[in-house]
Amino acid sequence: MNIRAALALVTLAGCPAAALSQSFMRVEYSWTEVNGNTTVPVASPNSILNPGEGARISIRLTAVINGVSAVGQTMTFPAPPVPGFGTVRGIGAMVYNLRGDGGAATATGTWGPRSISSILSTGANIGTVQLGGAMIDSFGGGQFIAPGGTANSTNPIINAFRGVWVPTSYAFRTVNFKAEPGTAVPGPSPEYPFGQHNTFMLAYNITRPDPNDPTTWYDNLIPVYVDTDFGNGLNIPVASGVCYANCDGSAVPPLLNANDFQCFLNRFAQGDSYANCDGSTTLPTLTVNDFQCFLNTFAAGCL
Repeated sequence: MNIRAALALVTLAGCPAAALSQSFMRVEYSWTEVNGNTTVPVASPNSILNPGEGARISIRLTAVINGVSAVGQTMTFPAPPVPGFGTVRGIGAMVYNLRGDGGAATATGTWGPRSISSILSTGANIGTVQLGGAMIDSFGGGQFIAPGGTANSTNPIINAFRGVWVPTSYAFRTVNFKAEPGTAVPGPSPEYPFGQHNTFMLAYNITRPDPNDPTTWYDNLIPVYVDTDFGNGLNIPVASGVCYANCDGSAVPPLLNANDFQCFLNRFAQGDSYANCDGSTTLPTLTVNDFQCFLNTFAAGCL
C-alpha cells in the first residue's frame, strides 16, 4: 500500500494540537569568526572576536522525545483533532527571537547576511533587527506539505538560522546570545501551555484512500506545538582574555616586543581582518589609521 501526505500546515497560528511535555525542541548554538560583515572565515581563527571580525551565529534544532530523536516515534496529543496517538515525521516550524545580553547595550552591533534553512522555507523570514542590533525579532519558517507530498524528516536541522553579527565595540567582554519565543506569535495560554513558537510535524492516522488510486492512502499530517529547551545560549568573547597588541601570541615576558610589530605588518600585508585595529567598516578597511591604532594599543600595554 502506498502512503502519501494529505495535508500539513506551516502557519503557526491556529495549529490544532499541543504536545505533551516529554516532547520538546532542543535549540543549540555555534559560531565562527568571519571577516567583518561577510561570511568569509578568518584565516587564523582563535575563538575570540578580534577587531574587524564578525561572528557568524548558527542555530541547530533537534526534535526530541524521551531524550532521543523524535522522528519516527509516536506521541500523544489532545484535541483537536480527536485525541490519540501519532507518528512524528519531522520538524514543522520555528519562530524565535535571538537576544544578546538580554538586550543590553553590550550586545549592540550590525547584522549582515542572514538565512533560514531551506527545509523551513515556507514563510521564511530572517527577522527584524531591533535594540540597536542586540536582538533579531521573529525569524523563522516552516514546512508546507501538499497532498501527496512527504514531510522532510531531517533531524537535527543543522543551520536552521544563520546570521553574522559585528559588534559596535570591541571592548573586552563576553556577549551571550540566546534564543527565545518569537514575539510575532502568541505566548503560552491554557489551550497551548508551551506557546506557539515551534512545532513537530505529526502523522496522526492513515485514512482517505485516493479516489483515483485505491491502493494509495493519504498520511494525515498536522503541526503540533511542543515545549522548547533554549539552553544557556552562546557566549562570544570579544577580545576577551587576550591582549590585542600581543600579535604573535607570545606567553614569555615581555609579551610586547618588536616581534609584535613584525607580526602586525605581516597580517596587514595579508589583508587579515586582525589588522583592522580601529574596526572601520568603510572601504578600504585597512589604512594608516590602523598603524596608529596599533601603536596606541601597544603603548597602553596588556591589561
